[in-house]
Amino acid sequence: MMDLSLYFQPVDFPDDGSLTPHTFGYHIRKEKEIRTGKKPTRVAIFGVPATNLPGNRGKALAPDEIRKHLYRFALPEISGGIIDLGNLKPGKKREDVQYALRDVVEYLSDNKIMAVILGGSQELSIGISRAFRDDRRFTLTIVDAGVDVKTTREATHAGNFISRIWRENPSLFHLQMIGLQSHLVSPFILQSLREKSYDFLRMGDLRDNFSAVEPLLRQTTFLSFDLSALRQSEVKTGGITSSSGLTAEEACRLAHYAGLGCNLKVFGIFELNPELDPDGKGSNLTAQMIWYFLDALAHSVPVDPMKDPAGFNRYFAHIGGHEIVFFQHPSTDRWWMEVEMEGFETLIVPCREMDYLIAMKDEIPDLWWKYARKTEKYSKY
Repeated sequence: MMDLSLYFQPVDFPDDGSLTPHTFGYHIRKEKEIRTGKKPTRVAIFGVPATNLPGNRGKALAPDEIRKHLYRFALPEISGGIIDLGNLKPGKKREDVQYALRDVVEYLSDNKIMAVILGGSQELSIGISRAFRDDRRFTLTIVDAGVDVKTTREATHAGNFISRIWRENPSLFHLQMIGLQSHLVSPFILQSLREKSYDFLRMGDLRDNFSAVEPLLRQTTFLSFDLSALRQSEVKTGGITSSSGLTAEEACRLAHYAGLGCNLKVFGIFELNPELDPDGKGSNLTAQMIWYFLDALAHSVPVDPMKDPAGFNRYFAHIGGHEIVFFQHPSTDRWWMEVEMEGFETLIVPCREMDYLIAMKDEIPDLWWKYARKTEKYSKY
């Protein structure tokens, strides 16, 4: 068993009497050992100050500032099985943090423990993604107003970290971008995402149909949330923000959907800079997002048509020479679609009822084609 004490520095909870038996922080365990058995550890919260990352001095204060608000909130229904590991030790070199993150996240994932990470720079997503390099279904979802990729020769940082993840994970199964704002993203980058059969959901499309994000978050392995995706009036990060970004309510709704997902293993929130947040507004909002995520996690229903097909309704659509099987879960009304390719394992991917209705009109849904193309590419690895 991994000795987590080698990786973390303990943190102090508020001792001003504010943590009453009705508050979240009163019930959180501060320890570095996970539990198994009848009352297993279900969620591990930890911060990553990482002062040795570029431009991270102010952001290094974020984990403790978020805790000040989070642990004074009311007790959510998922009150048991949550520990606070503390803050990850910085390490001597910049890369030490990334490798430590890989080790810790891999260990927690292997033990079926959800990791909630308080950042810090979004560059930390590189180390987290390394924990899933051997996961053939690794799906990375990023909430951001832009796409952080390299456009010139430059060192890796929070503004281009996706390029590093692509280089280290050439067989990355799926990438999903949520909350993009068209005026901040080059058409050439969007075209590159399309060619790779990746998903992106623009801010306007998200607002037109907010529930469209649910199937994306349902299949997510790691959700990396850049607070710069929020409106300038909601939080100040020091990054590029917009007056038309996510509202506080929308950010909490996204966190709620993430908590209901069946495949999520890591939820990381990044780019909060308390030096630009003297009134604590941004820290409070970040804490709210985590609270709504954890509260949704308490109500999540772990349904999977691959594991329990008998619990689903099946619907069949015949289009030309293709038969597409759809699965619908009666109590949650969630939908999945089967994508079967010759010589490759069958994929069952989350979808919307709309995809089924499209298939019943004798049209193959775009989502089916996207995964069919992805399967052909993925099978080469």
